[in-house]
Amino acid sequence: MKRYHHIKKATLAAMVALALSSTGVFAADLPAGGEVKAGTVTVGGQALSTNINPETGTTFNVDGNSVIDWTSFDIGSGKSLSFVGNSSNFLLNRVTGGSASEIYGTLNTQNLHFILANPNGITVDKGAVLNGSDILLAATTSQMLDNERIILNTKSNTSNSVYIGNATIEGNVTAVGRTINVADGISFTGDSALKLLAGTNNNWGNIITPGEDFTSVGSGGEITFSGSLNNVTNKVTLGASADTVSMGTGKTIELTGTDSSVNIRTASLK
Repeated sequence: MKRYHHIKKATLAAMVALALSSTGVFAADLPAGGEVKAGTVTVGGQALSTNINPETGTTFNVDGNSVIDWTSFDIGSGKSLSFVGNSSNFLLNRVTGGSASEIYGTLNTQNLHFILANPNGITVDKGAVLNGSDILLAATTSQMLDNERIILNTKSNTSNSVYIGNATIEGNVTAVGRTINVADGISFTGDSALKLLAGTNNNWGNIITPGEDFTSVGSGGEITFSGSLNNVTNKVTLGASADTVSMGTGKTIELTGTDSSVNIRTASLK
């Protein structure tokens, strides 16, 4: 009887461990279901291939232009992930599942053009930290055109929305979507840049080369500043491009640090 009881407990423990590593437990606060589709991605010197479910604090090393497909991509409050490249390469993270991405923790990137593409939408809020020289958050579908270029496509029949609220930006962040909402609570550390590009392209999409500047993603987009952007200390560069740009009642943009700039391109400023 004791022997049976011992086996039963061991079996139960194994079942719990299996459930934690192979189900959607990770999806609530960390990326889940990753599969490397191009390039080389390693953790601790070990090459990754399929069923990638990282723990908080994981550092991904990216060699060459690479692609990971994820069932979901989130970073919960108090969680962190780091992605390190070799200066000129990019990592395209494509979300293939049906849920929007929620970034509430810390995303660190180094020597890497980092792209998160999720047509279901992307939310950055609740004390998130975006730290990197080139982070692109694209609420779009995406595909590799060749080894150097990516196609981003915003379609009018999908969510394609980006929301940025209570977050710290350390470096350069670009947001792409059909609609973009900038709420209260954004702060900047050091020399930083925030570029907002809203539009719809139902045909061929927008061909981009990661690391190279692009200034538009089609027509019909809308950017709403439902919150204020204020910084008097750091150099902050703000760029916004959409058919319609709206300011919430009583909201302001005051970026007055040395060499700061604001460039808004729109047909309708409300």
